[in-house]
Amino acid sequence: MQSAACNHCSGGRNRRLFSGVLLRYTGQLGPWSRVVTAVGLEPRSPLVKGFHVALGLLWLASAACFALRGPNAGWAVAACSVASLWYLPFGTLVGIAELLLLWFAPLRT
Repeated sequence: MQSAACNHCSGGRNRRLFSGVLLRYTGQLGPWSRVVTAVGLEPRSPLVKGFHVALGLLWLASAACFALRGPNAGWAVAACSVASLWYLPFGTLVGIAELLLLWFAPLRT
């Protein structure tokens, strides 16, 4: 029973990535899709999906480097935050919050 549930969860995520079904709010893609469309890209295209995955992986890697006190990790987190500003509303809010924390909070001693 447990393995069937795990296969369903992981298979569902992979299927969504390659079949075109993305997380939707109220049955629609978020406001970020209008930004992507204005640039001339299809929000459900493999290119846009790949960008979402790559940005998420870079964000996790920069956060891990920052937690391990890497020498330029603050700049990596800032770059990921700036790259996420277009992703309305979640990426914009989190990106601004991260940039403000990096700018004002004395995280390094």
